[in-house]
Amino acid sequence: MKTKIIIYREDTLGGTGTLSIRMGGYLVSLGYEVIYICHVYNDTNNVDSMLHAGIKVIKCAKDKVKTNLKTLYSNDKFSVLTYSLNEFLFMESLKGTINIVKNTMYVVGYRELQKGKDFPSILRKITKAFYYKIIKRMFNSDSLVFLDRLTFDIVSNYYNFSIKDGSKYIFYLPIEIKSFNEDMILDKLKNRDFTILTIARANFPFKGYMMKLIDDFAELFKLYPNIKLTMICYGEDSKKLVKKVSQLSNDLREKIQLITELVPYENLKNYFFKSKLYIGMGTTIIDAVNEGVPSISVKPHVYENLASGFFNEQPENLGVYEDKIVPTIILIEKAINLDNDEYISLCKIQHKKLAENYNIELMSEYLISNCECKCKKNIKSTEIYINVFLNSVRNLVRKIKGNK
Repeated sequence: MKTKIIIYREDTLGGTGTLSIRMGGYLVSLGYEVIYICHVYNDTNNVDSMLHAGIKVIKCAKDKVKTNLKTLYSNDKFSVLTYSLNEFLFMESLKGTINIVKNTMYVVGYRELQKGKDFPSILRKITKAFYYKIIKRMFNSDSLVFLDRLTFDIVSNYYNFSIKDGSKYIFYLPIEIKSFNEDMILDKLKNRDFTILTIARANFPFKGYMMKLIDDFAELFKLYPNIKLTMICYGEDSKKLVKKVSQLSNDLREKIQLITELVPYENLKNYFFKSKLYIGMGTTIIDAVNEGVPSISVKPHVYENLASGFFNEQPENLGVYEDKIVPTIILIEKAINLDNDEYISLCKIQHKKLAENYNIELMSEYLISNCECKCKKNIKSTEIYINVFLNSVRNLVRKIKGNK
């Protein structure tokens, strides 16, 4: 009997949602049953895409997950994929009653494991010491993998881990690589308009670059009247973007397409097709490059628009290198001024780097390998309760800081 794959995420939104569509759909094509468990549908488009890909979706309250799995899959064994420590710990708590033979946390953002970073000094030391033990056990049991070297290094340095071979823990975001389509790019170049595209959840300051991107666009428009900007955003902070765009002059507003609603994942290719440059971070970067759109990854958690290079210059990092940061507007202007041959060459080299570094088969193999025996529980019940308490402390600290 094949091991079944569980992807556990509290919601269905954002980059982890689309990542789950790609990962789950590929595993389904290999003959595995994939079950996506969540507590809320906050992106029904992603849910529809999962179902279309053959992924089974279960929405239920957290305290009903164990009952549902025992009822529906009493004799099955599972390999579990999660994206946060809270989700990982919850699935650990089900071991013993559910036959979980592998439980993996895929770290898609380093802040998720920088526990206590916002705390006062003494509390930070206590918190780090607590999580050090948990994360060390996760490393030792091969339960922890990272989306890139930068994320791995930041987490390792934060806890002072000394790991000789970090490469075994790094799995770049999985994606099925499309064939490079030069004819499509040539057709796009027939249009004089230079459209810049960005897609992100309007969650500030995490995606605060979007605010500054509007300012940069206004500056560039003075020199390049053929440029356009398409922003696909969703979430509460999208209102701030709407307000900012509304304050621009009429000629600028006409050049900006602001879409403040969720767009189905499979429909994003229509926007990539019309765009000549992509600005963003995370999973959408590789989606854009896969569709033949040159891309620039920007810095998170700031209201500035900063980058450290084009995707082909740092394919192993979907964030930024702090020692190489420049205003993104410099790179945007460089892309605008490329002639057709230079632009096609940029598209080609980015696609080549994508194919060299990103492979959906590696992550799939990891999830389904070594699933022959029941693995032991890595986390104690008391540690789960302490984690809940420290999460409450973190939320309180952030609230206090936010009110200052």
